[in-house]
Amino acid sequence: MQIFLIPLYTHYLLPRQYGVVDLLTVVYTAINFVIGFELTQAVGRFLVDAGCQKEKKAIASSALFFVLVMYLMYAVGSFALAEQLTLIVLDDLLFLDIYRLFIIASVFQSLFYFTTNQLKWELKSGPAALVMSSQALLYAVLVVVGLIYFDGELKAVYTAVIISNGVGTALAFYFLRNSFAWQFDLALLRKMLLFSAPLVPSSLGVLTAIYIDRIMIKELLSLKEVGIYGIGYSIASVVGLVVAGVQYALMPLIYSNYKSENTKTDIVRIFRYYLLVVCMLILLCGVFSREIVVVFTAPEYYGAQFLIPVLMCSILFSNLYLFFPGLGIAKKTLIIALINVAVAFGNLLLNLLLIPRIGLMGAASATLLSALIGGGLYYIFSQRFYRLEFPWRRIFIAFLLMACVIVAALSSGMFLLYRIVAGIFGAGILVVLLAEMAEVRAVYALARNKFFSANRK
Repeated sequence: MQIFLIPLYTHYLLPRQYGVVDLLTVVYTAINFVIGFELTQAVGRFLVDAGCQKEKKAIASSALFFVLVMYLMYAVGSFALAEQLTLIVLDDLLFLDIYRLFIIASVFQSLFYFTTNQLKWELKSGPAALVMSSQALLYAVLVVVGLIYFDGELKAVYTAVIISNGVGTALAFYFLRNSFAWQFDLALLRKMLLFSAPLVPSSLGVLTAIYIDRIMIKELLSLKEVGIYGIGYSIASVVGLVVAGVQYALMPLIYSNYKSENTKTDIVRIFRYYLLVVCMLILLCGVFSREIVVVFTAPEYYGAQFLIPVLMCSILFSNLYLFFPGLGIAKKTLIIALINVAVAFGNLLLNLLLIPRIGLMGAASATLLSALIGGGLYYIFSQRFYRLEFPWRRIFIAFLLMACVIVAALSSGMFLLYRIVAGIFGAGILVVLLAEMAEVRAVYALARNKFFSANRK
């Protein structure tokens, strides 16, 4: 939803204000990982092995009780230390009231995250889609009205977050009304925490790998640059729409059917078409990034155009683990944690090295390189427990040609018509390399038959 609100954000919020929103997004993500102990991931894994409905209710209810207690403690402690936390995160007590609103908003966001994940683990795709779309729509309406009414004040953003996530959580609980009971199993909770606790440093590693760039930009440059970078990342996050859809459908499928040999073939096939769709998006946004920022943002944000394709690739690489499920299947959460922490440390070093030299592009490049390293490590270790055969040669050639087309379009200043031709050429190459020709011919034949049958009618 954030990507559709970019014109509104850039019209009403200065880069410094958007930098505040972006940094607080980083803080919320860290809070969600640490305070909740990633317990929702344990719920998903334990529900697969649950023998009866009573056991499933015990798993969900024990986890919910723990999460509620932890977030109550977090809220009380954060309000007590609000001034100190505001200075640490935002360097300015002018944002104190915003930070207090953010504390409330982060609690509601976390509860929404827990309940929508519960819907996902229970394979209630229809209710989950309704809950998430309702929350997103309500947030969009409220933030539009709020920013216009309050004339660009940040409190409009976090008021919208509180109300929309509160309503979304209530709706999710309605669909989950038969999933919880007034019961708490301490022994079961311990088992779930033993599974999920190693995921906390792992998740913090992922968080650092993804968001350390914002923190380093704030420290080495300014909040204004954080805002420009954040807009570039928001536009690049269109890739995240594809990632979210694949993650929602793929993870339950893998955990439920990983013992079947057909599942391995399906994962590889889905991976190829996932790459095809994402690479098409990267090619489109990379070749026309100049037009995108002019149409959707204000002049203060035009510097984001060169960051977009680099950040889109980093989002792609950072989510490759979805297709390398061996460590999750084998419950090797400690290895996952070590990989993510190592990648985070590498990203920190790369940011320290590159930002002073090439500014915002240095931050984007550091994120891309660390994401690529992380994806490679996941693949290497995953293959030891769940071996998959990917067509890496074709994938490498596809990425190389896509990169060449984008670099040529951005660096040469070629006319729009030439960039359109280059984009079409690049898209054709991606189809040839990432799709099986037999599958392409089948789709073409189906489309042709549909066309002619429609004409005959």
